[in-house]
Amino acid sequence: MRARLILTIGLFGAIASMASRAATLPQFTVQVIEPPPPYTEFAALKVNNHGNMIAVGYDAQGLPHYSLWTADAGSVAIRTPDGTSITSIGGLNGHDVVIGTYLNGAFYWSQDRGSIAILPAPGYSAPHPNGVNDKAIVVGSVVASDGVTLQSFVWSESNGMQVMTPRKSSEALAINNSSHVAGNLIRKGGLRDEAAIWNGSKIVPLGFVGAKSATDVAGINDQDDVAVNAAIDNGSYTQAFIWTAKNGLRALSDQVDTTAMGIGKEKQIWGYAPGDPPYSFLWSRESGMENVANLLVPGSPSISSLTISDMSSDGVLAGWAIYQEVVCAVILTPIN
Repeated sequence: MRARLILTIGLFGAIASMASRAATLPQFTVQVIEPPPPYTEFAALKVNNHGNMIAVGYDAQGLPHYSLWTADAGSVAIRTPDGTSITSIGGLNGHDVVIGTYLNGAFYWSQDRGSIAILPAPGYSAPHPNGVNDKAIVVGSVVASDGVTLQSFVWSESNGMQVMTPRKSSEALAINNSSHVAGNLIRKGGLRDEAAIWNGSKIVPLGFVGAKSATDVAGINDQDDVAVNAAIDNGSYTQAFIWTAKNGLRALSDQVDTTAMGIGKEKQIWGYAPGDPPYSFLWSRESGMENVANLLVPGSPSISSLTISDMSSDGVLAGWAIYQEVVCAVILTPIN
């Protein structure tokens, strides 16, 4: 596990020298969270507007351990309903609710409620939660009775699971605080997926980029702006886009092989871009695409290999970096 985390850091970005900053992108203060015992590495996976994060710590044997970290309480272990291992983390909302998967299913966890199993609707299996909003409504995908077809679901503790598109193959990937859902309509066996929004009354397809493309949702903000990735020319290359109701799909830049990962309330998009080395970027319409490492305030802790893993709706960034030769979690807070 240690080698894999280091490889991910090397793949997705290294800190660059300070450069001129685009005026409309914020600067960030940097908080470094060193690995608490007994961990040798510590990384942030998800973050909310309070600066609380889901973290993974690796022990001396390279085994992962997941926790909710807050500045007041430190790390609180996240448990699954039956105590078996967590296999993925799907989201964190503003009230510190965590969703994910474990060896025997899907779970919903909070400090107050403990861990609750997300049970599939009758006739479905393998629930995979992908997003949770501040109303504690969860979205994701389940496998239909044929054992192959993916379909979207919405789940809450009070109402259980409801399948959203029983006649269409789809995958819900994100939900905003208006409970509008973004995801993909799965077409031609996944070769021509189309990004879409479910706004409560209808499905709004977001379109394609050329005749031989597929589009994939990366995130939705509370204004229904959507970060989208397009696989163009039968997947020959990918490119990051923003979709708005007013302008439709627009590329973030002319640079190819960029990957959008999420979007905040100011239409700021974060993701990964190729380079030497590749880097984590933050984008705005006015400023274009900027290496996040160039947006740190002067006098920040001396970190390297900065990799962003999440952005909250208010623009708090989290991820990991190397600090004093140790992989540490980092939280970046915007100051303007």
